[in-house]
Amino acid sequence: MDEQDAGAERAAHPGRVYMLIKVYAEQQYADAFIDRGQLHMKTVGAFQRMEDDGSGRADPNDGMDHIFQREGLTLSFKPEGEKYKDAQPWIIPSTHLAGPIKLFMNATRARHIFCAYAVSDHHVDLVRRGEPVFDRRIADLGGYAIIVTSPARFLERAKAAADARELRLGYGPVKYIHLAAHDGELDPFKKDVRFAYQHEFRLMSSETGDDFVNLDVGSLDDIARRFPGRDLNRAVQEAIETQLLGREPPQAPGSGEAPSGEA
Repeated sequence: MDEQDAGAERAAHPGRVYMLIKVYAEQQYADAFIDRGQLHMKTVGAFQRMEDDGSGRADPNDGMDHIFQREGLTLSFKPEGEKYKDAQPWIIPSTHLAGPIKLFMNATRARHIFCAYAVSDHHVDLVRRGEPVFDRRIADLGGYAIIVTSPARFLERAKAAADARELRLGYGPVKYIHLAAHDGELDPFKKDVRFAYQHEFRLMSSETGDDFVNLDVGSLDDIARRFPGRDLNRAVQEAIETQLLGREPPQAPGSGEAPSGEA
């Protein structure tokens, strides 16, 4: 099993989600997330259309509804309209197809999603082994990082805010699969294995329409901490050690007091 396969296997079975991480490139959005609980939700289609800048945000296959692999596939169709009323169906054998057939439904493209990073049993095991918690590409997403220390309370507030706007809210970890080998249905909670390092947790709203919407769930100041993105590994490692493994927090040199947790 290569490194990518191993990452996908871990991400496919994350176990319990202990914390959520959100990284922002701009302070104003990080502040809005903490102060108002503002969930900036983009449409699935926005991620499909996003230019690939190497950050891992763009994914032209995000939200694909179905994929038919080329092998053994025969495509048969007949156009509608008066012009084609006497025409025979067009039949295209698999040998003439350039690749798999991918179906994207407009209804799925219009759904809004909020993306975060899930800290799970896998990350606890990394801390026990003394290994880095995050892939460096996560820290590179921005200079402002936030740990949500109680995903359950966060989701309670998100669901209450959605109910107040008469919206349905789905949520859960993303499952990573080999799109090149998968044949069948898909949904916005399934992504290609190359994104497995993201350990993504998503919220998806039933609201459709604009490229983005903001759902304010209320202040998260009591269940969230902010710190510089460059300190992501250290801050989350310390949170895992103190909250999940019961270890004493490190002492600040010369002070004899534990740091407050604000980085």
